[in-house]
Amino acid sequence: MNQLPGSIGDPTRTVKGISNEGSAGATSQAKKYRINKDILPQKAVQEPESFLIIERYNVDTIVKHKPLNGVTGTKDRQTGKRGKINGFSDNSRKRLKFQLRNTIHLFNGIIALTYPSEHPFDGKVVKRDIDAFSKRLTRMGMIVTWVLEFQLRGAPHIHMLVKGKINKQWLSEAWYEIVGSKDEKHLKAGTTYQHIVDDGDPRAADDKIRCRKEFERGNRNAKRLYVTRTEVVGYMLKYFDKREQKCVPAGFANVGRFWGATRGLLQVVKKVIKGKDFTLKRMTRIIRRWQKAQLRSWGIRWKWRGGRILLWNGEELMCHLSALGLSP
Repeated sequence: MNQLPGSIGDPTRTVKGISNEGSAGATSQAKKYRINKDILPQKAVQEPESFLIIERYNVDTIVKHKPLNGVTGTKDRQTGKRGKINGFSDNSRKRLKFQLRNTIHLFNGIIALTYPSEHPFDGKVVKRDIDAFSKRLTRMGMIVTWVLEFQLRGAPHIHMLVKGKINKQWLSEAWYEIVGSKDEKHLKAGTTYQHIVDDGDPRAADDKIRCRKEFERGNRNAKRLYVTRTEVVGYMLKYFDKREQKCVPAGFANVGRFWGATRGLLQVVKKVIKGKDFTLKRMTRIIRRWQKAQLRSWGIRWKWRGGRILLWNGEELMCHLSALGLSP
C-alpha cells in the first residue's frame, strides 16, 4: 500500500514503492541550496535619535526631551474648547507667574484702577473697559499686562503694568470717562500710579519708611510711590493665594480671564539639538538632578513627574553643562 508524504512539498520524502530516479537528485539539489542563516551578516541595529529642546527666556529656562517624530511632525496635539471660567485656577496662576518673572524688567510703572460705588456685575462690561483703556495706552506706544482682582465689597479691581510716562491727570480723566462715572470723588481716587524700580534702589527703601511713618500718624490712605520689581511680582501672586480673591463674588457673571498681556512680550531663544537618544537622555538626567539639588538648597522639595523641566536660573545651568563638557 502506498504511503503519502509526511509533509506536503517536502522534496526529501518520496512515496514508498514508486521508483523515481529524479528524487535523489532533487533531494541533493535542495540540500545544495539550503542556506544557513547563522552565518549571514547581521544588520547593524541603529541607536534611536531624539531631540533636546532648550527654550531660554529672560529669567527661566525650559528643557524638553522629545522623540524624533515628536518634533518634526506638522500636526500639533489636539486641544479642546476652553470651558467656562468660574475662578482663578492654579494653572492660570502658574502661567501668570511665568509671565511676570520673565517680563517684569520691561515695565516701569503700575496702575491701579478702581470702580465707583456703582460697579458692574458682568465680566463682559469689565473686559470692555479694560480693553478700551489698554487701547488708549497702546496708541501712546505703551505695553500692558493687566490682572483682575475683586475687592471685599465685590467690586472689580484692576492692576496694570505699563512702560512709559503717564500724566496723572490724564490717567484719572481717561478711566473716569471710560467707566462713565458721575462721582467726583471717583475722579480723584479712582486711579493710582506707582513707579517700579530695580531691586536695591534706595528710593524704594526710603519711600517705604516714609509711608510707614505717615500710616503711624493716622494717615490710613498713605500710598507708596516707589516699589521694586520683586515686590510687584510677589504682591500680585500672593494676592491670589487668598481664597476670597480666587472665587468670583456672588451675582457676578461672565468673569472671563483673570489676566492678559500685550502680544509678543515673552522673548525666547530656542535651540533644538538632534542626537543619539542615549546621550540626550543622559544630558536631561543631569539637568534634572541639578534642578533638584538647586531647589533642595532653597528648602523646596521637587519631584519630576515627566514632561518639561522649568529651571528658575538657566544661566547657572549653562555654566554647569559647560563645565561637564555637555554645553548644547
